[in-house]
Amino acid sequence: MQSNLIYLASEGATLNPLAFDPSAFILSLITFAVALFLLTKMCWKPILKAAKDREERIAENISAAEKAKTDAEELAGQYKKQLEEAKAEVAGLLEEGRRQANDLKQDIVNKANSEAESARDRANREIDLAREKAINDIRTEAVDLSISIASKVLERSLDDGDHRKLAGDILEQI
Repeated sequence: MQSNLIYLASEGATLNPLAFDPSAFILSLITFAVALFLLTKMCWKPILKAAKDREERIAENISAAEKAKTDAEELAGQYKKQLEEAKAEVAGLLEEGRRQANDLKQDIVNKANSEAESARDRANREIDLAREKAINDIRTEAVDLSISIASKVLERSLDDGDHRKLAGDILEQI
């Protein structure tokens, strides 16, 4: 081809790129075949291996991402379940606390009512005893006063036995 170029240059001919040159065509085919052979032997296998390795890495990454996603969803479900259980437990504890507080309140109210009832009963007994004592004191005083009046009226002195008999008769009448 170089000889053709030199010949053309010496002749003063112009180079036509669209003109068919059989020697250039054959040389281009041989060059292409050699380049294809060399690329196939030297580069094609490493390129295919690199593409296959890349494809495997991508597939592994996708499966790892899917596994991580399912694991995350599973963990989220477990956490949600634990959260619901914790909420239920807290609600149960609160309800138990309220129930115990109400029971304690009721016990305190019952105890206070019982103590108030006891105090009222004690006070009523004391009032009844004081009234009985006052009535007895009044009766005794009335008897003594009656005896004194009767002594003065009769102007005689009664002995102790007569006093008692007379007091008993008066008390029966009252």
